[in-house]
Amino acid sequence: MNPSRLISKLVSFLFLLLGAVYGLTFLYSLICLITGWNVVPFSEGKQLNILYPFSGKPFLILDNNGLYIVFSFLLPCLLYTVFFFLTARMFGVFKRPRLFTAPNHLQLKRFYVFNLLVPPLSVAIAFFFVEIEFIIGVLVVLHLIMGIFVWFVAAIFKQGIQLQNEQDLFI
Repeated sequence: MNPSRLISKLVSFLFLLLGAVYGLTFLYSLICLITGWNVVPFSEGKQLNILYPFSGKPFLILDNNGLYIVFSFLLPCLLYTVFFFLTARMFGVFKRPRLFTAPNHLQLKRFYVFNLLVPPLSVAIAFFFVEIEFIIGVLVVLHLIMGIFVWFVAAIFKQGIQLQNEQDLFI
């Protein structure tokens, strides 16, 4: 098997796994926060522990503030779930036998559009409700760089599709 296909399969699987972990964490946390199940306030009610399922051990520690919970915990957890699934699909493009196809280009386009638009917009919205730490700005810049890089790769794929279609006309 081609080494690049093998690596893309492994990386795709890794990102699918990360997406599933983030997604399950998001769903579990949302259920706990809505129902109050496995949520234990501490530090005079200023913080919350979300416990591991069916145990008394802390899984997550959150500030007991609705805006913080929504904009600094749930929203990032949901967006990273989407990010990891899109990343898995993007790497899945490179394990296919024919690279330069419209569906493959679409996967790259979804990834770069998400990275160029969603992180800056979500931070801009959250800015009005919670304090944005410096590291969050660094993450947004990294997502923008990643989006720009994949945008270039998508442009190469688009040109490859056109060349491949021209070649198919000659055959």
